[in-house]
Amino acid sequence: MPVFLAQTCLLSGKIADHIWHDGAKLPQFKLEIVAILLVQVLLGYFPLLFFAPQLVRARLIGLREYGVVGMNYVTAFRQKWITSTTEEKEPLLGTADIQSLADLGNSFEIIQGMNLLPFSNKSVMRLAIILVLPILPLLLTMIPLSEIIDRILNMAF
Repeated sequence: MPVFLAQTCLLSGKIADHIWHDGAKLPQFKLEIVAILLVQVLLGYFPLLFFAPQLVRARLIGLREYGVVGMNYVTAFRQKWITSTTEEKEPLLGTADIQSLADLGNSFEIIQGMNLLPFSNKSVMRLAIILVLPILPLLLTMIPLSEIIDRILNMAF
């Protein structure tokens, strides 16, 4: 992230130089800004995509294995507590069977909720926001600071 941030600072400085010395306008650089930001985000997260097949495989194996264990446990639980007709049942209150069933369900939910990518949308957005920060001061070349503050206050209140 620090390397990408430094590159974005360099880009921001080059654009500022063109704006102040050559009379360019910020919208002329929107393609370069978007391209650099996309390339940096892709360079940051593309290598992690090589782990996606292993994550998919681990998730499928986990779902299959825990699914079989869960199915067997639920069948045994149902036979013991629901469909059993014996009069000599142990009391349901205080038995460890219910807690074990809940724990097994929680384990299965964790595997079901497993991400197939080794990064989240939140981390991608965090990187994108950090990379945009050095470019934000260039907005002051187009919109006066007082107008930006007024717009922010109008949106907030």
